[in-house]
Amino acid sequence: MQPKVLVGCPTYSGMEYCLDKYAKTVKSLTHPNYDILLVDNSKDNSYKKKIEGYGIKVIKDEFKEKPIDRVVSSRNILREHALSNGYDCLLSLEQDVIPPRNVIELLLRHKKPAITGIYYKPFRLRIKFQNREVVRKSIRPLIYKFIPGIKDKFHFCTAKDVADPKLMRIAASGIGCMLIDKETLSKIPFRSDGTVFDDNFFCEDLRNSNIPLFADTTVKCMHLILNKPEQTKKE
Repeated sequence: MQPKVLVGCPTYSGMEYCLDKYAKTVKSLTHPNYDILLVDNSKDNSYKKKIEGYGIKVIKDEFKEKPIDRVVSSRNILREHALSNGYDCLLSLEQDVIPPRNVIELLLRHKKPAITGIYYKPFRLRIKFQNREVVRKSIRPLIYKFIPGIKDKFHFCTAKDVADPKLMRIAASGIGCMLIDKETLSKIPFRSDGTVFDDNFFCEDLRNSNIPLFADTTVKCMHLILNKPEQTKKE
């Protein structure tokens, strides 16, 4: 039997702008043995009902004031559901990340404890130039690579680093399109210190547990945040 995979993520009402595209995508994945589950941490039940209107299962999490606390709580609900219901892997797929339809098969083939696809994120770089600070915008893949010969040091990958098709060992990444096997899930809960989101700590815990993290550069995803409507960007 094909590995049983749970696909899902935390969400809230501010993600409604990409709900239709996400729902159509996750419902059309080609892996023969997967389920979808979202965990909604909005203030009320209205967004949960909209998600359910697409035929997608939703668990309602309690609302917390800090977004970081909401995400960590909801992601751990997803983790516990995967561990308690016999899933072999969790595909953490954020609602604004749109992968290829065969994303599960592409990531499963490597048989790695944790592996991510590639998606890009906008960044602002503050650079001092002629005695003044200049802000430059760039778009980069949300993965980090180790600096050779320097322990525990790493930096952003560039678009060139992920241009060619390959499997690469990486230091850290976002968890917007990450396949995590059940053994790894059982060892590492999601956590935060209240100031930095849980993907940083999850990757740190992988490194501290000597669990390797990989990226498959053939799995290129759309990141809808790059075209996010202006009225929702501040939510």
